[in-house]
Amino acid sequence: RPANAPEGSLTVAELAWQQQFTQLPGLLSGFGVFANFTWVDAESDLGRSYAGRSKFPLPGQSETTLNLALFYEKGPFSARLSYTDRGDYLNEINAEDGALDLYWEGRDQLDLTASWQFSKAFEAFVEAKNLPNTAGVRYYGARSRVYEYEKFGYSVFVGGRLKL
Repeated sequence: RPANAPEGSLTVAELAWQQQFTQLPGLLSGFGVFANFTWVDAESDLGRSYAGRSKFPLPGQSETTLNLALFYEKGPFSARLSYTDRGDYLNEINAEDGALDLYWEGRDQLDLTASWQFSKAFEAFVEAKNLPNTAGVRYYGARSRVYEYEKFGYSVFVGGRLKL
């Protein structure tokens, strides 16, 4: 059952860099990069014991997350190829046996978005998500005890936006 924790701590360090290479000549000046790394040390104290424990990682919070992107923005065209890598994280606490806490395995994902602004009122776009079709995996305590393995394939959206 959901429960609020009376105490907890959260320590975060984040590094980020974004730059568009406007000093490059001509069309090359539209290229840029984005990089972000986040490290989190998070703990919650539930104030009561579950399987002999009262302190847990913060559910849903990965210890590390990495984001990288190569982008192009010039004139009416923009595109972004983005990579994300997220570490494992606690999903549910098992009240009877700590070795059976449920975790989501970390996963990486590669996405592509692009758009063309035809006028002030109309833009066409394409979005492609999860290009390598990485799996979502939940496991009990150790990666060898798989609870759920799911793959949904990649998704591609094509459309237009009309601004009135």
